[in-house]
Amino acid sequence: MHRKLRKDQLPEMSISLEATIQLLGLVGVMWGLFYTSKQIKHAAHVNNVTLDWNRKTYTEDKLENKPDINVTLKLEKTFRTKDSLETIPLKFILETIEKEPEFQLHIRYKLNRYERLARGIRFGVIDEAIVKNALNVHMVKDFLNYGEYVEHLQRCSPTGGLEEFSSLMNKWRKDKDLGFLFDYNKQKRESTINARLSSNSLDLPESGSASVAVGTASQSLMGS
Repeated sequence: MHRKLRKDQLPEMSISLEATIQLLGLVGVMWGLFYTSKQIKHAAHVNNVTLDWNRKTYTEDKLENKPDINVTLKLEKTFRTKDSLETIPLKFILETIEKEPEFQLHIRYKLNRYERLARGIRFGVIDEAIVKNALNVHMVKDFLNYGEYVEHLQRCSPTGGLEEFSSLMNKWRKDKDLGFLFDYNKQKRESTINARLSSNSLDLPESGSASVAVGTASQSLMGS
């Protein structure tokens, strides 16, 4: 015979069933949140991979746009910078530009290319690792060769000072594989400035007293 439930047992069963339904509903919600979270993370990962791929592809396309080799050779021959890390005296550059104005365009094209790459790196649209692997020595060498000219541009124009390029080079200066290039250049600049001082032939970067010129040169060396 079936045992009849007492009336006082019915509320207990109703509460137990309601609690079970609520528990199952909570489990369903938790599972839904977990699944949604995994989908979001997966979508973010796919998006990051896509962005990374696009950044690398864009960087490689930019690097394919190389300067005219004939112009590069002409600059190296004129300023004697082939296989050299020494800084070209500002006076020599300005005198050359005065005689042949096209040299200003050639130098600015080279430096502006580096500025665009550095700006792209800062804003995350250019891959720094690819640029560094492809152009590290070239960029450092040109930055050191044209260091006085870059400083001249920064003094003359607040908007044409190649700030992003300078900032990137200061970052690479701390790299153990590139730092020795900066150290070598610094030693050569100190030696050159001391030689100019001893012979009283220090080139003034701007009009002013010799003490101002020496102070400016010292500040440049401290920043190098």
